[in-house]
Amino acid sequence: MKVLKFGGTSCGTVNSIQLVLNIIKAKQVKEGQIAAVFSAMGGVTNKLIEAGRLATQNDSTYFDIIREIENRHFEVVRALINVKLQSKVFANIRTIINELEDLLKGVSLIREISTRTSDLIVSFGERLSTTLIYEILHAQGVDCQYLDARKVIRTDATFGIASVDFTVTNRQIQEHFSKTKSLQLITGFIGSTEKGETTTLGRGGSDYTGSIFGAALNAEEIEIWTDVDGMMTADPRKVKNAFTIPTITYSEAMELTHFGAKVIYPPSLQPAFAKNIPIRVLNTFNPDFVGTVVNRAAEPSEYIITGISSIDNLALVNLQGSGMIGVAGVSAKLFTVLAKHEISVVLISQASSEHSICFAINPSASANVKAILENEFKNEIAIGDVEGIDIQENLSVIAVVGEGMRRHTGVSGKLFSVLGKNGINIIATAQGSSELNISVVIEKKDISKALNVIHDSFFFSQAKTLNLFLVGTGLIGKALLEQLQGQENYLSKYKALKINLVGVMNSRKMLIDPQGISLDSWENERDSSGRKSEIWEFVEEAKRLNLPNSVFADCTANKEIHNFYLGLFEANISVVTPNKVANSGRYEDYALLHRTALVKGVKFLYETNVGAGLPVINTLQG
Repeated sequence: MKVLKFGGTSCGTVNSIQLVLNIIKAKQVKEGQIAAVFSAMGGVTNKLIEAGRLATQNDSTYFDIIREIENRHFEVVRALINVKLQSKVFANIRTIINELEDLLKGVSLIREISTRTSDLIVSFGERLSTTLIYEILHAQGVDCQYLDARKVIRTDATFGIASVDFTVTNRQIQEHFSKTKSLQLITGFIGSTEKGETTTLGRGGSDYTGSIFGAALNAEEIEIWTDVDGMMTADPRKVKNAFTIPTITYSEAMELTHFGAKVIYPPSLQPAFAKNIPIRVLNTFNPDFVGTVVNRAAEPSEYIITGISSIDNLALVNLQGSGMIGVAGVSAKLFTVLAKHEISVVLISQASSEHSICFAINPSASANVKAILENEFKNEIAIGDVEGIDIQENLSVIAVVGEGMRRHTGVSGKLFSVLGKNGINIIATAQGSSELNISVVIEKKDISKALNVIHDSFFFSQAKTLNLFLVGTGLIGKALLEQLQGQENYLSKYKALKINLVGVMNSRKMLIDPQGISLDSWENERDSSGRKSEIWEFVEEAKRLNLPNSVFADCTANKEIHNFYLGLFEANISVVTPNKVANSGRYEDYALLHRTALVKGVKFLYETNVGAGLPVINTLQG
C-alpha cells in the first residue's frame, strides 16, 4: 500500500490534473492498492478565505469569487469528461457550490464569522477538487470511491488547527479500508469533531492527512507530489547550481524548512515518521524523476552538508549592558515577555560574557518589540544596567544544515572563510550542540552572493566560476577573450575553472548579462543587444550585481578608468590590467590602491601583456 498526496499546483489546471490522473493510473498498475489525498485547486483556499471576509462586510462581490471557483472546476469537466456524462457531474459540483453559497449568505446576514464557520468555508476547496477528480476517474471506468476525510479523521474542536484523536481515527480508517478494495480518493486538510463539526488541520494540513492515512494503514511509502524535483540543496531561484537532495533525514528537513525551504512541512508528517514510513517528495510535472526520500536515519553522502536555506528579510534585536553579566534571570525575563506578546524568535545568539543577547525577528514586529522591551527593562535602562534596545533591519539569515557536520572539524571555518573572501560580513552566528545547523546573519544585499559562494564551496569545492567584466576590446582585450575561448575546455577539465563573461564594453557599446555572454559570439551580442557605453554605469552595474569571484579586466590605455579601481576594490572586485596609469602616478595613490586591495582580500594585478600570463586566472587562483 502506498499513499499519494497531490498539492494545489498539481490540482490547479486542466493540464496538471491530466498529469495527476496519469500518475494515479500508472501507480495502480505498478503498485496495486493505493490511496490518494488531494489539496484544493491552487489558490482556491485563499479565495474562500477572501469570500468569507467579504461576506462579513455584506459585500456581494463574494458571489464573483464563488462563480470563479465554480468555473475553474467546470473548465476541467469540459476538458476531461465525455460530453455525454458532463451534465451529471456539473449537477454534483453545483450541489456543493450551492451549499457554499448558502453558507456565505448566512455569514453576510449576521456579518460575523466564527472559527468554526471559517473551517467549514475553507473545507469546500478540498471537497470540490476531490469530487472533481473522482468524477473524472469514475467516468473513465476506474474503480474508485470518494472518501470525505471528515468521516474517519476525528479531532477536537480547536478550529483552524485541530488536534487529531489518533485512537479513534486509526480505528475508523482501518475499518473503512477493510471493507473495500477500491481506489480511495480522499479530501485533504479536513476532519470533524465528535459532534460532526468540520475542522481543519492547520499548516501542511493535506500533507498531514496523507501522513495520518499512511500511518494508520502501515503504508510502505507516502508520496508527496508537488511542483519541484524534491528538496533541493538550495533555492534554485537564487542558486543556479542547486540540485535535488536524494535522501534527507527528518531532522534535516525540519531545519531547512524552518529557514525558508517550503517544499514540505515536516511537523505534519510526524505520524508517518513515528512508524518509520519513508516520505518521497516527487514532481507531478516530471514524474519519472526519483525525487527526495525523507527518512529517520541519515544515508551515507559524499558531502559534509545536506542543504542551505535562508530567510531573506529579518531584523536583529540586541539587548546589552554590563549589568547583565552574571545576573540570573535576564534571559528568562526577556523571552517570557516575548512569548507573552506572541513574538516569534527565529534565531538567538549570546556571548559567553553574558554582556549581550541578540535575536532575530520578523521586521514587521520591530517597533512593537522595541516598545515591549523598553517597558520591560525600563528600570535596568534607567540605572544603566542595560544600555538600551538596538534593532538592525535589512538583514538575512542563512542556515547551513547537515547530519554530516557532526564531529567534523573545519565546517565553521570553511563557512566563515568563504564569506570573508567574498567581502560578506557576519553580523551574528548561532550553532546548537547537535552540530546540525550553523546559522549566520548577514546584510540582506549580500544574500544571493552568499548563498552561491557557500553552495559552491561545500558542493563544488573543486570547481570555481570567475565572473569577468572586461573593458576594452581592442587588440589586447580581443586576444584575451580569444585565448579564454580556446582554452575553455582545458580550464574546465584541468583547472576546474569556468569563465563567465558577464560584461563587455568598448568605446561605443557595452553589454552586461549576469547569466553569461558567449565567448563564441560576444562581439555580435554586444553590437546587437548592447547599449551606449558609459564607464561609470558599467562599473556601478558590476558592483550592484555583487557576484562572487568577480574580476574587472581593464584592457584599455584610458587615463580615467583607474579612478574607478578603488570603488571596485571596496565592492570586493579584483582588478587586472595592462593599463600602466594606476601604477605610474603618485605614490600615495598607488599605495592606497594596493592597501585597499589587501584589506578587502582582492587582487590588483598588473601585466604588461594580459594575454601572455593570463592574469585573470592567476587572480582567481591567488
